[in-house]
Amino acid sequence: MKSKICSSEYVRTVSRGKSWIPAFLSLGFFLAFPVALLLVVGNWKAARYTPDQLHLLYEGLWKEKLVFTGGAITIVAAIMNSINGFSYVYSRKKVDFYHSLPVKRSRMFWNRVYTGLLYYLVPYMIMEFFAVCIGAAKGFFSLKLMELAARLLLVHLLLYFLFYFSIVLVFCVTGNFLMGVLCLAGMQLYGPALGILMSFCAYGFFDTFSSNYPYGIFKALEDYASPITLTAAFWQKYEAGQGAALAAVLFVLTLIFTAVSYFAYIHRPSEAAGKPMVYGKLAAVIKFMVVVPCGMGTGFVFYLIPTSHARNIWCVFGMILGTVLAHGMIEALYQMDFHAFFSKKVQLLAAAVLVTVCALIYQKDLLNFDAYIPRQEDIKALNLDMMTLSGDMTDYVKEQEDGTFSIEDSTSWEKRENAFSGKDGIGEETYEILQKIVENQENRKFRYGGEQTEEGTFRRLQLGYQLRSGREVKRSYVINTEECGELLYNLYKEENLKNKTEQFLASDTAYLDNISFISGNGRGYDIFQDHPEKQKKLIEAVKTDIQEAAPEDLLALPFAELHISYILPVTEDIHSLVPGEEKPEKRAYGEINLFPSYKNTIAVLKETGYPLSFEETEIKKAKILYYNESGEEETAAEYTEKEQLEALVQAAAPSFGTFAWIEYEPDVAAIFQTEQGEECYAEFLRGRIPEFIRQESGSTDNREGELTETGNPERTEVTGGVDGPAEISVEKEKREGADE
Repeated sequence: MKSKICSSEYVRTVSRGKSWIPAFLSLGFFLAFPVALLLVVGNWKAARYTPDQLHLLYEGLWKEKLVFTGGAITIVAAIMNSINGFSYVYSRKKVDFYHSLPVKRSRMFWNRVYTGLLYYLVPYMIMEFFAVCIGAAKGFFSLKLMELAARLLLVHLLLYFLFYFSIVLVFCVTGNFLMGVLCLAGMQLYGPALGILMSFCAYGFFDTFSSNYPYGIFKALEDYASPITLTAAFWQKYEAGQGAALAAVLFVLTLIFTAVSYFAYIHRPSEAAGKPMVYGKLAAVIKFMVVVPCGMGTGFVFYLIPTSHARNIWCVFGMILGTVLAHGMIEALYQMDFHAFFSKKVQLLAAAVLVTVCALIYQKDLLNFDAYIPRQEDIKALNLDMMTLSGDMTDYVKEQEDGTFSIEDSTSWEKRENAFSGKDGIGEETYEILQKIVENQENRKFRYGGEQTEEGTFRRLQLGYQLRSGREVKRSYVINTEECGELLYNLYKEENLKNKTEQFLASDTAYLDNISFISGNGRGYDIFQDHPEKQKKLIEAVKTDIQEAAPEDLLALPFAELHISYILPVTEDIHSLVPGEEKPEKRAYGEINLFPSYKNTIAVLKETGYPLSFEETEIKKAKILYYNESGEEETAAEYTEKEQLEALVQAAAPSFGTFAWIEYEPDVAAIFQTEQGEECYAEFLRGRIPEFIRQESGSTDNREGELTETGNPERTEVTGGVDGPAEISVEKEKREGADE
């Protein structure tokens, strides 16, 4: 019997009546490989890609689309073969029959694995071979493509075994289909669901938790703690050519599933068929794994519903309710008897204790999550959301060795390669202000939006620590204007904060697309459109001024803003190809604040003939807007006298942006009208409002603790210049509030 267990004759014998499985899988792989390839290649031909682009696209096809289509059928094959091979363990009659045969369980186990593998592998290899032949017939054939096809086979085989043995494991530890389905769903969804629950609780109780950028255990549970999510993550890495590490993880996990499945199968009692769970200790572990999160989740829901001071009491009620219900329902399923709902009271009490401990960890912050800051010597670099910190929306641009550029927009601040650091980690003064910010979090318990008070304006800053150990830690701090200025000062002084702008401006001016200048009065001009030598001169002047600027120069009030865009060559990949275009390109965009110390830049901009600042604009009339505590316009007043207008202009702040290191008056703004009839919106610097404005407001100095948002009126933007036609357009500008 041993010599015949893997023979073709034996496989034919056990496959009688099961031929529909390989037939169905053959149809699936026919659609996944030959049909998918023909459809995609046909679309490329119609799009008129060049021959070189077609070869690149064809290589990408074997690393992306066919990975997904073949992987989907592979997972279906794993489900079908595992059910076909091991579902008999749920039937007492079949178990008695198979276990009465003179065959060891270990031999029976591997025979079923071998038979299922043949059902999967033969149709797969045939259809993949057809796909390779079709590609060769259309002119796509090389040793590299053969390597990609062989690699795809190995990748899908690994995924097959992963899902196959994970399902077999469920069959081996459960006794009926209901419990098998529930356990299988739990295996695939438990990790991500637990990660989401932990993130919600951390967001609800930890003031510094960065919910938009999960990391550590939160990210690991959400992205890697189930076969489905781990496979999805592997597919993404594989497409980018970086899947080796995750492939090793998948391989180790597959070995674990295989070993545990084999052990559970050969030790499974025959009389366990029909019972919900086969192994009592495992059933208890699964129960606690489900009951504790259910108790925590229910308590958190009841914590969020009320807005009164009694929310803690409701939280306790929710935890008790969730724990009792979850424990009772699982015990009723285990014993297949609803009367067992309140049985195992000792285990119920133990689960309640665990839920209480978890709740206290969050409620009392027993792990010091909010107070944690890595040691200075452990910090390698910082990731900072510069849009919140300084209003910087400049893209991250870096030139590669092959002359192409990597371009990422300003929202990609959290990536490791976009971190800031000094020559040897973070400087002492930068670390001291970070410590100060962390210590002040205890007194700043609001979470949403921003807040303007007499103590200053508060905003939420997203920050990431890159540690020398390779770990990353994300935090969300509430900082005021003073702390923002101190942090920026030290980052300019000790770290490489200037590098981002310098790398952006280092691009060859041959790639320059457009330069526009936004004056302090909010009016925009496209400048030097037909004079590339002047554009180059302006960029060189800005680069020189940035290099020579002291930290305090970069914390002054900007008088204007420069908008620059490049069209840069990027690394060729299948996502950047355009039919008929040999070199893919991408736009890079930057907004650069101009400060009074930029003498070289000012000298070049004067050649445009446009006003460089708000003070140089001829003002005819000023309309002052006063806002109530809810941010709605309450009253308005107009001024036309020259002395009053001059005083208002001196107190006004630029309308092209809000700068986090500068304080503004929260409840008063202005609309200035020029001699040409154009309107310019402006805000007022804190403490510089003329006395006659304060007297009119009457309440400017008495409002505190309320968030006010003011909608800006329409802003007139003039495009063009002394060297090109001028166009006038109107856009609505909304003042950016504190970062949420």
